[in-house]
Amino acid sequence: MINVGTIMEVYKNEVLVMTVDFELARVKRKPEMFLGQQISFEKSEVIRPQSKGIFYGASIIAAVLMLAIIAIYVLQNTSLISKDTVYAYIDMDINPSIEFLINDENIVQKVKPLNSDGQNMSKALSLKNLPVKEAVKKVISRSQATGILNSNKIILISASLNPKTSDYKMNRDNAELKFNKLLSSLKAIEDTELRKKYSIKVLEVEPDIKKQALENGLSSGRQFIFNKALTEGVNLTLEEARSGVLSTLMKKAKIDEQNNDTFTSPTIRSDEMLTAVVTPIKAKETVTVNPPEKVTAEVKPTLRNETLTRENIINQTPRPISESMRPSDAKTQDLSTSSLKIQYCNNPKDFSRKVDDVIQISSVFNIVNTGNRTINLKDVTFRYYYTIESEKPQLLGYWSQEDQSSIYYRFAKMNNPVKKADYYLEIGFKSGQLDPGKCTEVIVWFNKEDWSIYKQGNDYSYNYSNSKEYYDWKYVTGYISGVLKWGIEPMR
Repeated sequence: MINVGTIMEVYKNEVLVMTVDFELARVKRKPEMFLGQQISFEKSEVIRPQSKGIFYGASIIAAVLMLAIIAIYVLQNTSLISKDTVYAYIDMDINPSIEFLINDENIVQKVKPLNSDGQNMSKALSLKNLPVKEAVKKVISRSQATGILNSNKIILISASLNPKTSDYKMNRDNAELKFNKLLSSLKAIEDTELRKKYSIKVLEVEPDIKKQALENGLSSGRQFIFNKALTEGVNLTLEEARSGVLSTLMKKAKIDEQNNDTFTSPTIRSDEMLTAVVTPIKAKETVTVNPPEKVTAEVKPTLRNETLTRENIINQTPRPISESMRPSDAKTQDLSTSSLKIQYCNNPKDFSRKVDDVIQISSVFNIVNTGNRTINLKDVTFRYYYTIESEKPQLLGYWSQEDQSSIYYRFAKMNNPVKKADYYLEIGFKSGQLDPGKCTEVIVWFNKEDWSIYKQGNDYSYNYSNSKEYYDWKYVTGYISGVLKWGIEPMR
C-alpha cells in the first residue's frame, strides 16, 4: 500500500512524516528528502518505534506545531496565487527537479522544488517573475556551471495545461493554441550548441498524468516514463522512477534518447473522447467523388532534408483529382502499439493577417510516427473538418512527399453535423512506409466548382497562426486501420 505525507522533521537516518490521514510515521531517510517535501512511501519503509517515550511524544508535538506553521505559510502564499492564475505547469528534470507554475503570459508565478537538489537550485537562482523560457535557460546554465550536466546529458522538460482555469473551460481551443506556441518556444531552446552536447526532450503531458505525478510525488516527466514503461511491459517501480538516472529510465521505457523532437503522452486522453473507432460510411452518407482527370498543377516539391516553410509552398489553382479505389481493410499486422500525430499549419498567401472568408482552403500537414514500429502508410488516414456553406462539387489539388500516385482522397458529408463541421476531407495513402520518428508531408488546396466562399474562420480544423512552422493540432484527426490514434473528433 502506498502512503502519502509531508516531511515534518528530518533526522540522520529517518524522517518524521505526517500522512494525509493526520497520522505520524517514521520513514527511512533518502538523500533527496527535505523538510516540507510531500513524499509517497510503502509500508516496508516505515520504521516501527521501540517505545513511545518522551522523545516520541515531543516529536509529535513538534510535528503538529510544524504542520501549523506550514499550513499558515501555505494559506498566505496560495492566497496570492489562485488556481485560476496557474495556466500551465512546466517541470524540469536534470538532476535537480523543479516545477514552474506559470500564468497565461508564460511568466513564472511560483517555483516549486521537487527534490533536494531542486531546492538548492531554486535558492541559488531568482526565477520568479521571469518568462518561463528564460527561467529554464537559467537552470540549464547553472547546471552547466556546477558540472551537473557533465555527468547527466539529458534535459527533460515536461509541460501540462491546468484544466481548472476559466480560460480552459470557456475557450479550450484558444488555451491549447497558446499551449502549442509555448511548447514550440521551449523546443527552440535546443540551439546548435546545446543540441551537440545534450539530449533535450520537450514533453507534453495530459492533465490526468500530471494528477498521477502529484499523487506519486514525481515530476510529470518521470510519471510519463513510469507510465510508458508499464505500457511496454517493463518492470519499473515508483521508487526507481522517482530517484533513478534519467538515461537509464528512458532506456528501460524504450524512449529514444537521440530523438530530440517534441513528443506527447502515449495515448490521447480528453474529456470528450478516450477512444473511438471509425465506422464504415452508411448508405445515406453523401460522398462527392470527382471524375478522373490527370493532375496538371505544378508544385515544387520540398526535398526531404529541406525545412518546409510557407515560402516553399506554391498555392496553385486546383484541378480535379480522382479518388482511387480505397485499400483493403484487411490488417496485415498487429497495430495496437503503433501511434502517430498530425502537425498542421495553415497556408495563406499572407501570414500577417487572419483570413476568415476564402474561395480556396489551403493547408499543410505533417504526419509523424511517434511509435516504436514501422507504420504501413496504406493503413493511415487523416481528416480535416470544415463547413461547406453551399452544397457544390469540390475540386482538390495536392502535393505529397510520398509518390504523387500514392495519395487518395474523398469529401464526405457528415451524418451528424456540428456547429463547426458538416463536411470533412479525408486523405489516405495507397503505399509507403513510415519508420519510427520519421514524418511525411502532404499539402492540399481545394475549392468549390463555382469558387463560392468558405467561411474557414468558423471551421473545426482550421486555425490561424502567423508561425511558419508546424505545430501539433488535435483538431485534425489521424487513424491507423480505422482506429483513432490522434486528435479529437467533433462532437455535439
